[in-house]
Amino acid sequence: MPQPRFQLHLSTCIVLMFAAGGLLWLNTRAVPLEAFVGSTSYNGATYENYVTITGFGWPFTCARHFIYSEKKIPAGTYWEMRYLLGDMGVAVVILVLVCSCAEWLTRKRKTG
Repeated sequence: MPQPRFQLHLSTCIVLMFAAGGLLWLNTRAVPLEAFVGSTSYNGATYENYVTITGFGWPFTCARHFIYSEKKIPAGTYWEMRYLLGDMGVAVVILVLVCSCAEWLTRKRKTG
């Protein structure tokens, strides 16, 4: 007797789509981390700056975006790969759990 092939119900795919959209929103929204006044060296000169740091990522902040008040210093984004991998791992676990629960509820409803 052949094994049944892997399949998902349309309702599960729709629920997964909304869950993935929620995870994308959580990861791409800007969260203000800190702002401070400090001196920054750039091209051999020292500038007094108001620095704003914004973070991206959920549940770990995997990207930090620095914006300087001195326009001569370019803004920069710094990535933390271990936190990025952690965010991706959490997202996969959440999506697998959502998929498993949705399929279990669908099959439970069909059988009785």
